[in-house]
Parts: sequence; structure tokens; C-alpha cells
Amino acid sequence: MANMNSDSRHLGTSEVDHERDPGPMNIQFEPSDLRSKSIFHVLILNLIIVGAGVIMACFYPNIGGIIRYSGAACGLAFVFIYPSLIYIISLHQEERLTWPKLIFHVFIIILGVANLIVQFFM
Repeated sequence: MANMNSDSRHLGTSEVDHERDPGPMNIQFEPSDLRSKSIFHVLILNLIIVGAGVIMACFYPNIGGIIRYSGAACGLAFVFIYPSLIYIISLHQEERLTWPKLIFHVFIIILGVANLIVQFFM
């Protein structure tokens, strides 16, 4: 087994691929990265995360409402806005965007915004 201090190869590459440039997926891992975090840092982070959850539960105990609002916000972004916006931008760059296509996809985005707004009145 190789010594961790002298082994500076890229993760996920073999001995043959060691000399090649891995491109944008260049994941390097230094042993000193592990030693820089002490148990104190991890304990403090865990206390902050658990404390935030406890405080949230004390002030707003209805978890269903939290899930509903966050689901509506994520649905707005990932289901309604991003696909339509990416398609509109793609058509515009290819100079194939027409008014009917633009109106249809803006209407889809408006439906998503309406869905988000309705969540606050249920």
C-alpha cells in the first residue's frame, strides 16, 4: 500500500492515466485537508444545525407547511421556470424563437408563479 503523504495522484485515475490532465473534473485530495478539521469544529457545526432545527420546531411546529412552501418554491424553479427559460434562450440563440412559442412558455412560467401564490392561501 502506498504512503498517503507521497501519494498525490488524482482520485479515480489509474497508474496509466496519472500523467494525463483530467480536465474540469480535477479532484485532488491532500491528507492535510483531513487534519485541518478537529472534533471541536464538527461538534460546533452539529450543534448549530440541530439548534436551528429545534428553534424552527419551537416557533413553527407545522412541518407540513414548511414542506408545502419549499416544495412549491422548488417546483416553481425546477418544473416551470428553468425548462421554459432554457428552451426560450436556446430558441433565441438559434434565431428560431417566435411569438407563439414565447407566449406559450411565458404562460407556463405564469402558471408556476400562480401555483406558488396559491400555496399561501390554502
